[in-house]
Amino acid sequence: MELFKLQVSGQVTPRGLETTIASGPFLVEAEHERWARILVSMNYSIAVSRPPGEMIPTFVWSDLGANDCVKLGNVDHRAVQQRLIFQGTDFAPDYLDHPVLLYEGKQVARMVWWPCRPSERCPM
Repeated sequence: MELFKLQVSGQVTPRGLETTIASGPFLVEAEHERWARILVSMNYSIAVSRPPGEMIPTFVWSDLGANDCVKLGNVDHRAVQQRLIFQGTDFAPDYLDHPVLLYEGKQVARMVWWPCRPSERCPM
């Protein structure tokens, strides 16, 4: 699996920003960038209402959304794994609805890093 860095693109519209609860960056280990986008979407997308007659907005994390997805090479995924340790317990996965993505019983993507606190900066 490859490591991908995803974040909201600079070309995102205000309407597009309404479709996510966080702009990233996120690090996702995945077989393909599409799986990485799906997993970020499962954790950070929100539903958007639309007025009658208006087209459905493109979600930021969709394949056609205003996001940047870059493949990172030669990175030790364990070294950048998000951890939030308190009294010996890692609470970082509690910030996610879906830490992994399974397809036909096989893991195709896994969240590696995501912001748990506003002051945190992505290690990559």
